Amino acid sequence: MGDNAAVDAISLRLREICPTLFKNEDAIGSKVAELLGKAKNTTDNFEKTSLLKESLTLCEKICGHGRVNVRTFCKQYAELGFPSGAVRLCISTAKACDPDDVAVTAMKGSGPTSDPAMIQMIQTRADVYKVVIEILDGYVTLASSKQSPLSSKAVPGGENRPTPDAAQNLANETINAIINSDDEMFHMVLYDWLLERKLFDKLLEIKHSFLDGYLQRAAESVVSGKWSGSVAIPASDTRMLDLLWRHHELNQNHGAAAHILSKLADSTTYVDILNLN
Repeated sequence: MGDNAAVDAISLRLREICPTLFKNEDAIGSKVAELLGKAKNTTDNFEKTSLLKESLTLCEKICGHGRVNVRTFCKQYAELGFPSGAVRLCISTAKACDPDDVAVTAMKGSGPTSDPAMIQMIQTRADVYKVVIEILDGYVTLASSKQSPLSSKAVPGGENRPTPDAAQNLANETINAIINSDDEMFHMVLYDWLLERKLFDKLLEIKHSFLDGYLQRAAESVVSGKWSGSVAIPASDTRMLDLLWRHHELNQNHGAAAHILSKLADSTTYVDILNLN
């Protein structure tokens, strides 16, 4: 790489002389690294966008390969102001790891699963999504640091990290990229993150059918003491019920909202609220 030799030529030669060590996935990964290096060094926004999109297309071809470092590529996308690329790469990776959505089925179950295969699949996909959640945390931290600048190591971008306003825009872009996807487990991870950050209004702004089921399951499981989300919520906490009725109200489902409010007003114990239907 130091003498500017063409990556394609080197990859071809390596595949010829050591095909068992240098596979097609390695060649594509090397090409992605080359494209990202060019994107980092160009000052032409159109060229930069084109290079990033081309690299993402190649990344998605090999994202299920164990030798591909998805975290490294996603971090570079975040630093280059392309968080939607990181989201898409993680979605493609999760799908490659779990094509039958075993983890989603387990997550939507009525109780904790004891199936080792399901537990492993949930963890595998959670680790993939964590890459983007860490990027999102970095953007949000930087967006709120106007009065207290942070170390460049704490947020995406290093020394060239975005301004707080730009970081907020990138955070919104990241969230929107997840919301616009059809990856239900990624939605659930995002909803958990919004709850953890106490961004309740942001959560309620989401217009997606996945949120209906999530809030319903969350309210029922919190009341029954079986909540398994990342945020510890005691059974006596009516926060999830409040979010559920507000969600229904915002979506013009006034009957469902009124039913929950009636339950909240008439109940003497939280067990009384458990039957929300």
